[in-house]
Amino acid sequence: MPMKQYVTVEEIENGYRKLSEDESRLCDDLIAEASTLIDAYALSADEGIKKIVAKRMIRRAIASSGAGTVPFGSNGGTVSAMGYSQSFTMTGTVGEVYLSRAEKNMLGSKARIGFSSSLEEAKA
Repeated sequence: MPMKQYVTVEEIENGYRKLSEDESRLCDDLIAEASTLIDAYALSADEGIKKIVAKRMIRRAIASSGAGTVPFGSNGGTVSAMGYSQSFTMTGTVGEVYLSRAEKNMLGSKARIGFSSSLEEAKA
């Protein structure tokens, strides 16, 4: 069964910017990946919220793609020269689609604590 995709390339471009041909091809793959992650996390969430979350995830991944200057999936690194070195950490990983804490809350994880209780599930 084909997976539902919550946004189109055109919807990603609206309110953002016109994507290059390479970015448009990448965007198609990112849409599929984001939709899969959203459904795996919150299948029953509102479709409108899923659309907003997908747009945010994909735009973030495109913006952080690094244009080849930073390895895919990087979240930090070290620069050194002449006996000195400096380490840095980035807030997200480069070019990857992921759910931020705010997006998880939007999808309905506010009440999740990290485990499930069969006693609580029986009450629902």
